Amino acid sequence: VLEHAEQVLGIEAMCAAQASDLRGHDHAMAPALRELQDAFRQDVPFLERDAVMAPLMASAAAWIRTGAPGEKADLRDAQS
Repeated sequence: VLEHAEQVLGIEAMCAAQASDLRGHDHAMAPALRELQDAFRQDVPFLERDAVMAPLMASAAAWIRTGAPGEKADLRDAQS
């Protein structure tokens, strides 16, 4: 069950990062969220064309599994 949750969260992170990148960096984003997306992009690149998704999905799930989101950005103060 945990592995499936990591896969789902990884796919969600891929979708959110891709959508944000397609929208452009001129839109408003909290600094902590920008830091988190930049950290994610170090492991999972922006997709410029169709690609085999399995390796990217595995990288995204691994990023979630290793706890990288919690290490890269402190979102506790982002509620303000």
